[in-house]
Amino acid sequence: KGKEIRRYYQIGVFFYSTDMEGNPIVESAFPWTQEPMPWIDEIALQARLEERIVKGVDPETGEEVDQKKPFPVFIENVQPDGGTPMGSMYDKAYEVLKPISENHQDCNPGSFLNVSDGFPTPLPGQSEEEMKKHILTSAERVKALKTEWGNVLLWNLLFAPGENPPILFPSSSEGLTPSEQLMFDCASEIPEGFYSQIEQTMKI
Repeated sequence: KGKEIRRYYQIGVFFYSTDMEGNPIVESAFPWTQEPMPWIDEIALQARLEERIVKGVDPETGEEVDQKKPFPVFIENVQPDGGTPMGSMYDKAYEVLKPISENHQDCNPGSFLNVSDGFPTPLPGQSEEEMKKHILTSAERVKALKTEWGNVLLWNLLFAPGENPPILFPSSSEGLTPSEQLMFDCASEIPEGFYSQIEQTMKI
C-alpha cells in the first residue's frame, strides 16, 4: 500500500538440480534466512537496488529516451546445473506447504509454480517409468493439500527449445509432446473463478 509493504504473503523460491552422482539438490534461493517461505516484507528488505536503462518519454519533447531507473534484485547467484529431479522438487513443495495448510485453515491454500525445461531426469537407480510415477505421485500429494478455501494449486511453466507458438492454459493434452503431457498431468485443474481473469489478462 503506497510504499509500505504489508505482511500479507509468504513466498518461497527454490532451485533444483543434481550433483555429480545424480543425487537431487533442492535449495532455497534466499540464503539469508532459514525459513522456507519468508514474508514478503522480509524479502523486500533484502532486495538490492541497481540502476537499469529503460525506455521512457521525455515530458518536454514527447520523444522516446533512455532513462535510468532503480530496479530491485531479489535473487542472485543461483545457477543450477546438472539434472532436473522434478519429483524431488514436488516433494519439497509438499514438505513446505503441508504445515502451512494445516496451521492456517482459514487462509488461501496457496499456489506452487514449477518452472522447468520439461525434461526431468531419473534419480540414481530409477527407471524412466519409476521416475514418471514418482513425479505424478508427488504432484498429487501437493494438490491434495487444502484449507477451508480450497486446494493448493499446482502450476507448470515449461520452457522448450524451438520457435513454436506458446501453449497457454491447455484444456486437454491433445497434441502435446510427452514432456508437455507429463507436466499437463501434474498440473491442477484451473478453478472456474479464474477463467474470466485469464481471458481478460491473456486476451484469449
